[in-house]
Amino acid sequence: MNVFKKTTSAPKVHRPLTLANMSNITLGVLLALTVYFFYTAGDAVVKFVGYRASVFEIGLFVTIFSLLPGIFSKPRSETWGEAISLVNPMYSHLIGVLRAISATAGTYAFISIPLSEAYSIIFLTPVFITLLSVVSLKEKVTSTRWLLTFISFASVVIVVRPGFQELNWGHISALLAAICSSSATTLTRTVARTERRLALFLFPGLYTAGLNIIALIVVGFTWPDAWDLLLLLVAGLLNGFAYIMLIAALTLSPANRIAPIQYSQMVWGLAFGALFFNEVPDTIAFIGLGALIFAGVANVVADGAQARIASRWAEYRALRQGDPPPPIN
Repeated sequence: MNVFKKTTSAPKVHRPLTLANMSNITLGVLLALTVYFFYTAGDAVVKFVGYRASVFEIGLFVTIFSLLPGIFSKPRSETWGEAISLVNPMYSHLIGVLRAISATAGTYAFISIPLSEAYSIIFLTPVFITLLSVVSLKEKVTSTRWLLTFISFASVVIVVRPGFQELNWGHISALLAAICSSSATTLTRTVARTERRLALFLFPGLYTAGLNIIALIVVGFTWPDAWDLLLLLVAGLLNGFAYIMLIAALTLSPANRIAPIQYSQMVWGLAFGALFFNEVPDTIAFIGLGALIFAGVANVVADGAQARIASRWAEYRALRQGDPPPPIN
């Protein structure tokens, strides 16, 4: 054997990053970025149409159009009869009502106040979810999460600055949207394991459409012109496809990788507000928005880190006891 003989290894081939060789986590994160861009673009379109149409007309058409992608993407394993046959009827109907109120209130907020202020208030939703999880689900919340929750609330106060600028019904509507959305999310977490996904998608849309129809009977209905109808179609399709892609993103990537991406909506909201609606926050508002994004992302990252630590600790204990380690999330 010749120990001095040169050995050569095959050169490493660096393949370009494409969808074919992309990891599921990376693909899920990219999908999530697209999801929240679509949601924000849809909100911007709604704000544009809101100068000419009522909030209920917008809500009705956007809801109807947003259901179209979901209808065509129905899982083959689920039938429409199964969607109507609810496992948890009381909770499922209540979720639909809460989602309808949240959607209508959020639409009014986007129309009547700057996008950055609307998003900052609506992004109080995680704060309310934390409070509701303690009260209703009896979940334990760490001191770190309480601190980040307080920072999130203080950040919204910095952005909106009640007492220093006039508050109107748009701010109250955004707060109502956050409260109803957090309540619906908490109830969804309660029934998600037993209720069918199709029902959770369909009933909020039906309730939202019904709420807007009832309101239009009272206040009156006017058909939007062809241009506005096209814009509402675009907004509805953006929301519908975003929902489908969000499900796909959560299937590919862990929730703690997807959740921080939601705060990209704040960036898109600032960009759309500045480009199309002449809405440029001042320096103090930018500080508050930055603190809100930091607290939201840190909250999710802290949860993910705690989950990984708990998983590693469980693996260590299993190895010491001679048992096979559990799977790591």
